[in-house]
Amino acid sequence: MRSFNLYTLQSPLTAAQNTLTTTARVSTLNARDRELYITLHRLALEKAALEHGLSRAQLAAFQTVSLPAELLEAHTGLTTGTLYRSLERLEASGLIARAALYGTLRGQSVKAGTLFSVVLNPARDHIARIPCGQFKAHRRNLDRDVKRGHTAWAELKKYRTARVESQSVPASETALLTQEAPRSALPFQVLQTWAVTPVPQKNPVILDSPSAPKRYFDLYALHDVVLCKLESRAALVDEWARGLAAQLGDKSLDVWRWLAWNLTRAREQGQDYISFVLDAVARARADHQEGFARSAGALLIKRLREAGIWDALTLILPSRVATTPHL
Repeated sequence: MRSFNLYTLQSPLTAAQNTLTTTARVSTLNARDRELYITLHRLALEKAALEHGLSRAQLAAFQTVSLPAELLEAHTGLTTGTLYRSLERLEASGLIARAALYGTLRGQSVKAGTLFSVVLNPARDHIARIPCGQFKAHRRNLDRDVKRGHTAWAELKKYRTARVESQSVPASETALLTQEAPRSALPFQVLQTWAVTPVPQKNPVILDSPSAPKRYFDLYALHDVVLCKLESRAALVDEWARGLAAQLGDKSLDVWRWLAWNLTRAREQGQDYISFVLDAVARARADHQEGFARSAGALLIKRLREAGIWDALTLILPSRVATTPHL
């Protein structure tokens, strides 16, 4: 698969990456933590650009990537204990968030790696978090991966075997299994293969607009509206409202635009309902698909009224949350 090398592209992201270590949150890290964050940041930045495009990557607060810890250890040269202590410090700083990622092997759920959320612009006060939908999106079928040889152990064995052969040093299978083969840093390209490759989605909702190319709808993009510039918000809100209408099978675009704008106003006024509403959307869609309601949109609004959120949004003070882009 072809992947972008954003460290060489002449773009606004290149400038952001070049000044990464000058930001206060990164410059205060010790050398080991800083290099580890730069590695994770590079993976997250490339994946954000591939999934959303360069312009959207600049607006995003954070990006999730999945990666087996063994590969990260092999690339950085850190021991398991040292790596995890460094990750704990980065997590405490808010620059990353992490959680165990699970997969299915022989009918059982087992740990299959680590899911990272990485802050893309440390100059801002963003705190990394992992949206709940990402766990399902990154879940692995380990039975299939084992058959294909797509495991961290297989990748490390292949690389160490190649290193031994290139150095003409005889090594038995036992030497490989006990990691007695010569060790060197795992190439960054191996991490890219694991972390940057887009995760396949089941039955994705595709936005179809006559003025824009088709692309997948990201429910959690509503978080980005609050974080982006005022002149960029109208387009993002309209895109989100159209995507939500498609997911709910409801054409009431003005209602969903109103919902997005008032959620944005509420958050800027210190009342953050966005995560609750997004979870309610997911539940309404699931219940509708299972036949518990004839209209997912009506069910969503009913539940928001019952929770008191719909009425709270109607009482939000009017405020300017967008401007007209300059042409």
